[in-house]
Amino acid sequence: MSAVQRVCLSCGRCCDGSIFTHANFKEHDYNNSDLINYFPEIKNQKLLSLPCRLFTSKCPVYNETRPQICQTFKCRVLHNIENGIYGEARAEELVAMLHNLVGEYRQKFEIFQNFDDNLSLSENHEALLNNKKVRKAVHVQLQFATLKFFIKKHFEKN
Repeated sequence: MSAVQRVCLSCGRCCDGSIFTHANFKEHDYNNSDLINYFPEIKNQKLLSLPCRLFTSKCPVYNETRPQICQTFKCRVLHNIENGIYGEARAEELVAMLHNLVGEYRQKFEIFQNFDDNLSLSENHEALLNNKKVRKAVHVQLQFATLKFFIKKHFEKN
């Protein structure tokens, strides 16, 4: 297994809805019977809502049939490993920092309401903003802004 694959599997934040709210199915996916068994929604829609319902701390079908976007997507961290900008140790450090930031945000979030694991991070935050007492909770807003900045800086592609 390559460094890129190891880091990808140790992170999983693109699959759990922390980085994205959805992934686009590609034309190649619509005729793949193995894939349709995992994701029957391919027949009716062009988007896979995240978090992926198969995801449980890591991708259980990583070495099997996955949507093309899942097979080909590489976040900025993975690109930086491939391009020699930094090594696996630095990548794992960034992944650990992201896991910590998500955990801290969820702790602050759950003071006000339960986190819905069927929704993405952004969708949960949007739902939280509908809670009037949370709008005044600057620490939750600040934690979310910090998390989103970290994701944008280190994980989203330019």
